[in-house]
Amino acid sequence: MGRLSPLDTALGFELSDEQMRFRREFSGWLEAHVPRDQPPDDEHERFERGRAWQRLLAEEGWAGIAWPVEYGGRGADAITQFIYYECLAWARAPELVNTPGLLLAGPTMMVHASAALKQRLLPRILSAADVWCQGFSEPDYGSDLGSIKTRAALEEGTWVIDGQKVWTTHAPFATHCFVLCRTAESEGGRRYDGLSMVICEMAQDAVVITPLRQPTGDAEFAHVLFNRATAPADAVIGEPGDGWAVSMTMLEFERSEQGFTDHSRLLARLDDIRSHLLNAELADEARMEFRARFVDLWSRCQLLGQFNLGRALALDRGEKIGSWGSYLKLYWSELWQAIAELGLDVSGPRVHPDFDFAFDYLDSRAATIYSGTSEIQRNVIGERLLGLPR
Repeated sequence: MGRLSPLDTALGFELSDEQMRFRREFSGWLEAHVPRDQPPDDEHERFERGRAWQRLLAEEGWAGIAWPVEYGGRGADAITQFIYYECLAWARAPELVNTPGLLLAGPTMMVHASAALKQRLLPRILSAADVWCQGFSEPDYGSDLGSIKTRAALEEGTWVIDGQKVWTTHAPFATHCFVLCRTAESEGGRRYDGLSMVICEMAQDAVVITPLRQPTGDAEFAHVLFNRATAPADAVIGEPGDGWAVSMTMLEFERSEQGFTDHSRLLARLDDIRSHLLNAELADEARMEFRARFVDLWSRCQLLGQFNLGRALALDRGEKIGSWGSYLKLYWSELWQAIAELGLDVSGPRVHPDFDFAFDYLDSRAATIYSGTSEIQRNVIGERLLGLPR
């Protein structure tokens, strides 16, 4: 029941022979290579384990499959990407540690960066030799990109960056950050003018990283202070002043590949909960309640998967995710929280050797805040999808 894929239940849809071969080949490879040892408790050791896993994927040709062949990928279409992420989820494979590089920085550089920049940086992203983080949100302005205050100025042929970013994912582990900063004053009150996307290396004294400890005990995010940090003059994605256009390209990539695959990890976690529910010692009344909640969540997850499949098919037709990304993010984040809550309720205070439901529960609490709060997503849905007044 838990492993039923939207690919197998969609009416009028069939995988091609090539897509079926890809599914069998990748599933078989994962079965032989996914690490089965318990992840270490230390988050730095856990990160390095994930980095080694991504390096292995890259060496075997399984990292960045949507990237064009000339940049080391497979040029995979959206349905093949859909299959790829489902296979990773069902194999319980470690999550990719260089997601900001793979899904955001790399594809955006392919569109906007100079040939020299692409040649220098792209090959090291797939293998996680370089790990990237995203310097967008700021302490006083959140995700309001038009109001950012971080600045960069050219001094004797070098960018000098001053400002701060916050909630920067993977900053404690990153080697590079793409920093959206103001390089010129806006004209005519247009807040998005004068922005540039500058690439800053993190290993310098002028970059101060303060990890932000989460309720889980991990510090996945950080506050990053740039105190006259430097970057070469050519370390700009696009031209100086193109930062808003580059950012919109980047956000479109974020909504596309990741945006139509998030159901697969949820289905895998529901399968874990199902296994635990079958073996738990529960009163009949509690068991019936948990089963009813499980069926409801599993059905909602399948609906999400079917919607995601529709978005993947639309992408292959040349359409864009656009504002539907807000719908996907809202639906997924609230569904994840409900699934994590069920897992914790089923397991109770006991520690299970295979599943850390308490960690899942705490980790899920932020899902309706990061990448745009649920309130923001509902505004986008109302205004741009339903045509409601502001």
